[in-house]
Amino acid sequence: MKHLAILAIVVAASSGCGSDPGRLESEVAGDATADPQIFHGNCLAGWVVSLDLQFNETQGVDVALDLLSYRLFDEGRETVIGSESLDAATLEERYDSRVIPAHGARIFRIGLPSGARPAGPILVTGSAVGLDENGNGVNLSFRLTADLVVNDPEPSDGGACPP
Repeated sequence: MKHLAILAIVVAASSGCGSDPGRLESEVAGDATADPQIFHGNCLAGWVVSLDLQFNETQGVDVALDLLSYRLFDEGRETVIGSESLDAATLEERYDSRVIPAHGARIFRIGLPSGARPAGPILVTGSAVGLDENGNGVNLSFRLTADLVVNDPEPSDGGACPP
């Protein structure tokens, strides 16, 4: 009987170890970029502001995101660029996987159009919500800043665009 009590304690202790929820940390990997949108061969129609949002899992369990929401703000121009919310299906389609592996990292390249030339730096705020492999809820709010590299277009040589 004593052996059964010890076995029950060991089983309870070992099952409790696996129930720690996954934990995510976030960072921006590198600089944000602003690339020109060019139409008709040489017409500047705006910009696309992009950055690599990296999530790191620190508890040793896979985490599958169900929702990633973010907002980009151009601190130099003091203006909102835009926001986007990506559900599980969209994350899977756009990035081929929504899972952040145990003790691993995944980068999500995010970006939005901007009518005006951004000045930077770029502030990205948002949240990531999901479940770990044990069914525990995981929620992360983030507020990160990235320096901005603007890739200005070459001067127009006429063509379809008015000078």
